[in-house]
Amino acid sequence: MEDITSAYSVKGDILYNMNEKDSALYYWYLSKSSPDIYTKTSNYYNIYRVNKELSDWENAVLYADSFIVCYDSIQAMNDRAEIDELMDNHQLEFYKYKLSVKQEQTTNLLIILFLFFVLALVFLFMWRDRHLKNKYIALQKQLMDNRAETLLLDEKDIHEEDKNNKLHELKEAKFEICISLFKSTEGYRRLNELQKAKPKECISIIKNHRILIITDIRRTFVDVMEDLSSSCSSLTTDDLLYCALIILHCPKEIIMDVMNVTSDAIKTRKNRIKNKMGEELFDKVFLIDNL
Repeated sequence: MEDITSAYSVKGDILYNMNEKDSALYYWYLSKSSPDIYTKTSNYYNIYRVNKELSDWENAVLYADSFIVCYDSIQAMNDRAEIDELMDNHQLEFYKYKLSVKQEQTTNLLIILFLFFVLALVFLFMWRDRHLKNKYIALQKQLMDNRAETLLLDEKDIHEEDKNNKLHELKEAKFEICISLFKSTEGYRRLNELQKAKPKECISIIKNHRILIITDIRRTFVDVMEDLSSSCSSLTTDDLLYCALIILHCPKEIIMDVMNVTSDAIKTRKNRIKNKMGEELFDKVFLIDNL
């Protein structure tokens, strides 16, 4: 229907331009029932204009009123559309504002949570560091107490067998304390990494941290090494380092890496230590040896 009335309207316009006003009015009358408000308004205006030109004032006034009503309807429709667009834009801007506020709140919350997380990590690190320091101090105190009790043991008037048993207990305790002290060092962490590392990674660890591992072992096992030296004075510095590595349950490959020696050199050193030590002391140190 709309296409037909539009065609009638266009045809009326053409006939009017050809100065065939009666024919133009005919087609405009057919087109005035168009469902399209713009086509209908245009037709009412054209009918009003031609009737005015033909001095048909009654129809001119009639269609002038119809034109005004349709024109007002178009204006009202445009006004509603403009208001709707303004409302949509307002809602869009309001939604954007709410979204930006929510996004800002989320960002602020994330920043606060991040700061709390960092603060928690700092406090955790400080607590862990303090805990390790307190543990290290406690172990050092235990070691000092062990040394003092060992020195005072000779002054006590007790049976020789009881004295030997007590001395054995003190040495065993000293072993455990020294192992615990070593576990709090960077050298232990690197030695632990070395035992878990792949062959290519081992090369880098040994190259960069071999001296650190050896230094921390000698520093923390100084009491154990002194006890071994006092029991067997012929042990060399490397012999004592080898014994410390055995006490730490280090595999043969790790001992080779740390001491920078071959497998044959390890076997030779072990046999030489066995010949230097008494059987009881050797069994005590190498009881855990799986080499």
